[in-house]
Amino acid sequence: MIKKFTGRYSTGKSSHTTNAILQLENNELVVSDEKGNELYRANFNETNISAHLGKIPRRLVFPDHSNFETDENELVDKLVRSKGKSSGLIHKLEGKLHFILFALFVTITTSWTVLFVGLPFLAKTVADRLPNDLLNEASESTLDALDYLALEPSELSRQKQIEIHSMINETLSQNSKYSFQILFRKGQSLGANAFALPNGSIVFTDELIELLKKDEEIFAVFAHELGHVVKRHSLRQLLQSTSVATISYLILGEATEGLLDTLNALPALLMNSSYSREFETEADDYAIHLLKQLQISPEHLGNALARLSHYHSEEEGIKYLQTHPPTKERILKTKDN
Repeated sequence: MIKKFTGRYSTGKSSHTTNAILQLENNELVVSDEKGNELYRANFNETNISAHLGKIPRRLVFPDHSNFETDENELVDKLVRSKGKSSGLIHKLEGKLHFILFALFVTITTSWTVLFVGLPFLAKTVADRLPNDLLNEASESTLDALDYLALEPSELSRQKQIEIHSMINETLSQNSKYSFQILFRKGQSLGANAFALPNGSIVFTDELIELLKKDEEIFAVFAHELGHVVKRHSLRQLLQSTSVATISYLILGEATEGLLDTLNALPALLMNSSYSREFETEADDYAIHLLKQLQISPEHLGNALARLSHYHSEEEGIKYLQTHPPTKERILKTKDN
C-alpha cells in the first residue's frame, strides 16, 4: 500500500500552487488539499511522471496539464514500481562509479572526434563545394581590406613583374590544369611575405622578391602557396572555427548570410593567425611534389624558407601575415627529397 505523500498542486493556468496530498486509489491518482477537499483525479496510465534525477523534485503532469510536484522521490519510485514500471535508467546509473567513468570516457571521446575529425571533415566538404563566384567575391573583398589595412601598391618595376609572371607561366607550361593569378604589393610593416586567396590569387610582397635570390626560390614559394589554394586551406581553417556556418551550408546547400559573414572574417584570419601545422605540411608536400615533377630541386624551397626564417627573426614585433613559420624540420624535409 503506497502511503500518501505531500507536495504542491498547480492548475497549470497560473504560477500559483496549493499545498496538497496525493494518493493512489485503485488505478487513479487523487490530489486533495490539506482539508481533504479533492482537487483533481486522474488515471495513473494517463499521467506523465518525470524521471528520478538526483534530488530534483518529481513532477506528475495530468491530462489537463495541471501538475503535482513533490520532493518525496523514494515514495514516487515505490508508486511507479507498484504499477510495474521502471523509475528510469538515469536514476539506476546514478552513484555507480563505473557507469560514470564510462559516460565520461564516451563524452570525451565523442567531443574529441567531433572537434578534431568531424569539423575538419565538414570544413573540407564545404570548402570544396563553394561556388566560384562566392570565392571571387570573398577574395576581392579580402584583398580590398588588406590593401586598406596593411598593403601598399607595388614598387617593383613593370619589367620585373612581367619577368616573374613569364618565369612561372613558362615553368608550368606543360601543365594547364592550374588556375591562378600573380599579384604584387609592397608589404610595408608586413615585410617579406606571400599569401594565397581562395580564388587562386597569390600575392607576393616586394620585400619577398628582393629577399629571394633565384627564380627557383620564387617559384618554390609560389608552389607552396599554390598548395594552399588547391587544398583550400584558408577556407577550411576559417570554416573549422565557425562550425555553425559550416553545418548550415551543408544542410541548406546554399550560401547563407551566416556563411557570408564568416567569409568576411577572412582578412582578420590572414592578418592575425598562421595556418595550422597540418595545412603547412600539406602545402609543403604539394610544393615538393610539384617541384620534383617539374625537375626542380625541392632544396630551393628549403633555401627560401631559411631566408624567410632569418629575415623574420631579425624583425622586431609580431609580423602580420606570417603564415610561413619556417622550422628546421620543414627545411630538412626539402633536402631529404
